[in-house]
Amino acid sequence: MHKGVILLVKEKNREDAKTSIQEFMSNKQENTIDWWEIGGRWMGLLDDYKPYKDDSQFITCSLCNGTGLSNENDKKNTNLCTNCNGLGKKLPYTLTEHKNDIMLLKDCIEKVKGYGMSMEDKAELYWEKMLNAKKRRDKKDTLSAYYAGKYNICRYDTFGTESDVYDIEKTVHKIPDDITDYWAGIIDFHF
Repeated sequence: MHKGVILLVKEKNREDAKTSIQEFMSNKQENTIDWWEIGGRWMGLLDDYKPYKDDSQFITCSLCNGTGLSNENDKKNTNLCTNCNGLGKKLPYTLTEHKNDIMLLKDCIEKVKGYGMSMEDKAELYWEKMLNAKKRRDKKDTLSAYYAGKYNICRYDTFGTESDVYDIEKTVHKIPDDITDYWAGIIDFHF
């Protein structure tokens, strides 16, 4: 599964912030996640950039060589290329890096504040789900242990699959009161 998380880090500049985020995520890749990338499916979240509206992100369709027409007989008889839907271009699997996927927190604070659910609310949700699952003991698999694990992640500020916003400096799921020199980076990770 894919998960988008905003990581917060206090650094002097964007490059140092990027390096800190890369080091943090590389350490998590050894234990928690399969792979990760900056931006990914959440590219542009911090500044409302839409890669699908940016022609520079597109590549020429390799099936129709940019014509938009199919050499095959399609079922709808439209003669449109089925790989690019007749556009002659398509988004590649890996997009060009968007520099504002890491940006000063002060410049995207409202986006960060509005992203996801608080860990306290998530913990409460999983606690209720765990209790409700335990009530159904007549069923073979109640999922109570699964919800207990999710509750644990949320309750004790552990970085993981439930994280929405995480301060890697203070190791907490909280936006710092003083955001001076803080950077935000949107990360796509798979677990």
